[in-house]
Amino acid sequence: MMQQRRTFRMCTARNRRRGRWATALTARIAGAAVLGCCVLLGGASASEVAVPPAPAAPDVETVVLAWTTARGWLDAMALPAEEAPEAAVELPDVRAISVLIRRSGEVVARGEWTEGGPLGLRRAMSRAIGELYGDPGLRRLLETAPAAMAPRLTLEVECAGEPVPVLGRTFEEVGSRIQPGIDGLAMRRESRWSFAFPGRLLAANSAKSPTGTFASMAVELGLAARDLSDLRRTEPVEVYRLPTTRLVQVEPGGTPLALLRLDELVRIESVTRESIRQLADHVAQRIADHVLFAHPVPGPRESRLPAMVRGDYHPVADEYRPLEAGPFDQWLVAFVLLRHANAPTTDALTADHVRTAAREWVLQAATPGEGVEEGVTFASDRAAAMAVLACSELGERFPTTDAVVATALAQLRAPLDGDPPHGLDASLTAAALARAAQNGVPGVTPADAASAIERAWAATPAREHGSMLPWIVMAEEWAGTARQDAGPDRLARLQAALLSAQSGAASGAPLDLRGGFPLAGQPDMASARSLPALAGLAFLLGRPEPSPQRSAEIWAGQLAALRFVMQLAVRSPFEQLYRDPERVAWGIRASPWDSDQATAAQAMGLLTLGESLRHWPPVADSDRP
Repeated sequence: MMQQRRTFRMCTARNRRRGRWATALTARIAGAAVLGCCVLLGGASASEVAVPPAPAAPDVETVVLAWTTARGWLDAMALPAEEAPEAAVELPDVRAISVLIRRSGEVVARGEWTEGGPLGLRRAMSRAIGELYGDPGLRRLLETAPAAMAPRLTLEVECAGEPVPVLGRTFEEVGSRIQPGIDGLAMRRESRWSFAFPGRLLAANSAKSPTGTFASMAVELGLAARDLSDLRRTEPVEVYRLPTTRLVQVEPGGTPLALLRLDELVRIESVTRESIRQLADHVAQRIADHVLFAHPVPGPRESRLPAMVRGDYHPVADEYRPLEAGPFDQWLVAFVLLRHANAPTTDALTADHVRTAAREWVLQAATPGEGVEEGVTFASDRAAAMAVLACSELGERFPTTDAVVATALAQLRAPLDGDPPHGLDASLTAAALARAAQNGVPGVTPADAASAIERAWAATPAREHGSMLPWIVMAEEWAGTARQDAGPDRLARLQAALLSAQSGAASGAPLDLRGGFPLAGQPDMASARSLPALAGLAFLLGRPEPSPQRSAEIWAGQLAALRFVMQLAVRSPFEQLYRDPERVAWGIRASPWDSDQATAAQAMGLLTLGESLRHWPPVADSDRP
């Protein structure tokens, strides 16, 4: 008890003497928190940031004090009485506090206090610890072995400053002015408030929907489920963004980190040939182990478990929805895994592992089901084209896969009713015909491939050329039409347009989004939707460039693209923030604020990494040109 009181005395007020550990912790975290503020203000460097007129997030020292104090209470699994001096913790400029307690990555307790005051931290922790004891299973563990249980729990503390008003007539308009995962949300109805902290939204994977969060807050305040403009006709309702500073303990016993949304910022200096090679192998192994369920077992094929490509993975729920991916995504995964296995940069053991899994799935998919006489069929031309590409990467021929290719090509070349395909459909067809012609598939000539490529370009408006990526670039490469002897060609124009649209320092994009492509209508946002275009840029690296300067500019854009892919990947140790660390590790997230892992995003992320490695510039002493 004496030691506990000593801990309380050490961490009760900012102007009192702190322990050496807390002081060192403040110094380590300060740089990361300043970086987070820079992102919030639009990406300026720390030296350029002026004092903003709007209320700011609490400073790092304040949150370190809150975290160390709360951690001491959690370790003791006891709180001081409210009237005790050690219960009052002065936290300057803190309006509201949120705490999350995790066990094995799962949030098991939450606590919040939004009325400010020196007892705010104690009251937030009281609610969280009360929730811990409210779980019968956890209560038994805490009562029988509290000394063993407490160190296995991790703690997140988030302190909010004063809410900042946000303009907008509708919840959607207000939501477009919110940086998801960085800004919290607040709503006021007369004297009543509702708060939504970024840490809580990220933990529930709901930061991606500020509009929905505002609607839920309105109901919490007793308002009707209507849009903001409708509510304001009869109610005095105001909406705000909530500036916060957040410290997250990722691993039991670990030092808390000031995270940027779900992660730490990936710096461009981290992008090297070796780091990308390792990341690509990790992503490929994860796809083979957790997305593509196709591990051979001893015995005849008829007795084996059926191979399956799983649907999108949702880490918060720890489930795949749908359980099985659609046909296009299934063939896409097989194609990308086989292509990675065939790459000279892939580790030999990784190559063998992913090739075995992908080959098993392709052979099963190419075998008609029992009682099916017409053979394998395709519900869409996209799936048919991807089947041709996947079978082309096998490196060996089988009667069943030859039949699949023949069926798919016949479907792609069948006369069409209505308008010709354009965009993604046309570019996939062109890629399939180009690959088939390159491999000498009977009945498909280089002229067929060249005609399909021209039709794709002609049918797709210039503003939609990005929708053809990366397949139109692959088609041009395989058909031998990608290299031009003179003058700017269409691929060069497409490449220039992509690089000019890429988020970077000049665009003022948040630091963790640089290298991606802005979302339509949301210039400060970038997500895994960028991956097809980033893969297209990787394929374009193989084209000759007119000058060393232009080559350097293009490669700088690709390094930024790879930085963004690394930012999307769940790297160690951040898999510890989820219920199943093994399943989530090395997956490609939907965005830096959305933890869902779409099956197609896994494949396109790996394709971007692999093709960048294939075209990595040769250098003498460094990874960088």
